[in-house]
Amino acid sequence: NDRGYGNVHVTQGLQDEFEAGDPRRVETIFIEGDPYPHNEGSDTFQGAWSVTGSTPAKYILHDDPTQPPGRPNASLNNDRVIRYADVLLMLAEAKILSSSPDFAGAAALINQVRDRASAALPDLAVGSRDQMFDALMHERRVELAFEGHRYNDLVRWHRAGLIDIKTDIDFGRQSANQNWSEKHLVRPIPQGQRDINSNLAQLEEYSGG
Repeated sequence: NDRGYGNVHVTQGLQDEFEAGDPRRVETIFIEGDPYPHNEGSDTFQGAWSVTGSTPAKYILHDDPTQPPGRPNASLNNDRVIRYADVLLMLAEAKILSSSPDFAGAAALINQVRDRASAALPDLAVGSRDQMFDALMHERRVELAFEGHRYNDLVRWHRAGLIDIKTDIDFGRQSANQNWSEKHLVRPIPQGQRDINSNLAQLEEYSGG
């Protein structure tokens, strides 16, 4: 993941999701003019390097300076299996969606995450369920970007009827939005497991096409 190799690009939606002054933006994505370490020929990021004008900075920004440019997995920022911020936001989600909701409690949890990021970020005010859920979705997106949670979040919320992935989510490419269907809510049985056990049958709607 060293400087991305130009294979990973940040959707415009994620670029726009960060609030002005949120320091997580510079730690998460590169945009035009950002400092770009260890690059030959330029010390700032050029938007023209990406089809969206942005590439990931998380796990790339803090490369190991002892490693040569271009070496993958040279980040000093190790991947975390689970983070405290994720736990706080999961609990906030439960409080928002509970049959006995606790919106004030959810706001306090979300604000813990925001305050850790920057004391300059305004605290989330207690609002309606829809407002609180929108705030939760925003916070999970900017706090946990590129950490492998986004699609599972979308599937969970789609199944709960809180969003419609097909119409509410911009995957950044028209073909991705057109080709998404309900079959993508579950993963197919791996072919290796089907080779071991002939009794396992792939449901037709998940077999491709």
